[in-house]
Amino acid sequence: MENRKRIVLTALMLLAVMGFIDSAVIYEKVFGGFYVPCVVGNGCDTVLYSPYSKFLGISLSLWGMGFYGLLALTVAWALIFKKDLLIKFSLGLIGAGFLFSLYLLYLQVFKIGTLCTYCLISFSDILASVILAFVLLRDKK
Repeated sequence: MENRKRIVLTALMLLAVMGFIDSAVIYEKVFGGFYVPCVVGNGCDTVLYSPYSKFLGISLSLWGMGFYGLLALTVAWALIFKKDLLIKFSLGLIGAGFLFSLYLLYLQVFKIGTLCTYCLISFSDILASVILAFVLLRDKK
């Protein structure tokens, strides 16, 4: 595996770990009573306790932890086993995660009417992952 691909995959794995931690912080805020200040506006509680905060009856923070955990594992396996199929699967996860994050951003802006700092961190995380995914795709050509 060439050096640049290894660097990009390592960066993707670190972003996935950061996303997992961000989702875990949200989970602790919602379910553990952990105080987490909202830096951007005052919308964290409004967003995190809104009717949109669950998908299929499960907290979005748990979905986020599962998503970022799976992404981190898949990218780690791609680094270890050097399999293009694992890289392709990781890129598919990133694409799906980005589309879902766009939907969640839409909900915050247009339906809920306020923004959550930690949700924006997650969006920034997946956006950076998309940029790195394009670097990987460009290098394949």
